[in-house]
Amino acid sequence: MRNCLILALVVAIIFIFSGIVQAQTPSNDERLRKLEEICQQQEQQIERLQSQLGILQNEESYKTYTEKIVQSYLNESNAQEDDGITAGYENGFFIRSADGDFQLTMNGYFQAGIGIFENDSYDNNSFFLNGAYLMFDIRMMEKWHAFIKVNFASSYFFNQFQDYDSYSVALADAFLEYNYRPELNFVLGNTLVPFSVQGQYAENEGITIWSEPFIQWAPGLDLGFVVHGVFANRVGYRVGFFNGDGPNTINSDDDFMMAGQMRYYLCGFDKNKDSFIHVGILADRNEGLTESNFDLFTPWGRPIFYGNDYSGWHFGVDVGAKVSIDMANGSNFLGEAEFIYSSWKRDEAVWQKSIYGYGFSLGASYRHCLNKENEGSGVIVLGKFSYTDVENFDTTVPADDIVGQQVLVYTVGAGYAFNKHVSVTANWVICDVDEQGYYGSYGPKDHYSSLEQAWFVQFSAWW
Repeated sequence: MRNCLILALVVAIIFIFSGIVQAQTPSNDERLRKLEEICQQQEQQIERLQSQLGILQNEESYKTYTEKIVQSYLNESNAQEDDGITAGYENGFFIRSADGDFQLTMNGYFQAGIGIFENDSYDNNSFFLNGAYLMFDIRMMEKWHAFIKVNFASSYFFNQFQDYDSYSVALADAFLEYNYRPELNFVLGNTLVPFSVQGQYAENEGITIWSEPFIQWAPGLDLGFVVHGVFANRVGYRVGFFNGDGPNTINSDDDFMMAGQMRYYLCGFDKNKDSFIHVGILADRNEGLTESNFDLFTPWGRPIFYGNDYSGWHFGVDVGAKVSIDMANGSNFLGEAEFIYSSWKRDEAVWQKSIYGYGFSLGASYRHCLNKENEGSGVIVLGKFSYTDVENFDTTVPADDIVGQQVLVYTVGAGYAFNKHVSVTANWVICDVDEQGYYGSYGPKDHYSSLEQAWFVQFSAWW
């Protein structure tokens, strides 16, 4: 009996132990499922490695892959804090501090072309440079702004297509600005005189290659102090006091030039700075000077009127308007109109009276975009007309009278913008000059007709 109990106990223990072992040992199905999961994980890892290997083997894919990694690193605040600066391109190449207190932007533009003239004119066929500019724009501590603009192809306008001349490096804009608030800002340095419309933008921003004859009466750049601002995002003003002796020229007398303008921005200053109605005034007193600032030139630079014995007050009034419309298909329309009136006091001991001049122009261009994805591209057509008149009304010395001058200029053109950085433009200019020869200078070589024609092709690049 005792042996039977012992045998039964042993059998029970074996049965219990085998049940425990079976409970702890996975079934075949479970083991197969786990093996399949491991295989899937390995296959996914292999696919990732193969994808990265393909990127490394393909140059374009590798470049994109690398750029993503770099951009991801630069976007991290820790990376900016460690490096201290960021750099890139946003309408110019920039370098910016991590805190945003300092930013340097570098951009510029270059224009070159060829001018062809009639055989019997005084002007010479020639290639030309119409500016090679490099600009440095510095923003500091939110409210401070410095701007420097250098022309590496500066040449005296008179000698553009006439006498021998050479290009040189010249400082254009160079000023410091304090932006107190939108309505009140201050500028000190070599900057644009706030007077005319066409006289306040760069060569690459005009409708035609050259500006109109009467724009020579606008001072352009000068050393001085300017206060400016915009009220209610609609009405802008600029008022300034200047040497009156031209750009980069220290004061040669005790007199100053005063100039001011007001502009009403049709669509709002923030939305469209290039659509406005403009009024400008100017008063310049230069006692003791015997040189003139009421000379006239053809648009490309040949002198067609020369005054003398200017001494006293010069007054000017300018009225104009400009409209720039960007269309949904990427095209652009640009229209412009301007009228200017000037009077110059002459040496009273000799001439006793003043001389007067006025001019007006109308122009428009249209760029038809063929590919909306290519910003700034398209076919360009343009046209412009101007009339300029200088009259010697009041002289009391008939024997030494200076004959006046009337000039009509017709310009038509076409071109193509490859993108927002590169374009080519052709202009056909017809200049109707009333007086071919004039006091104090020369007329054309053998050209006795009042009509002078010239053809220009210009390539432009800006960045």
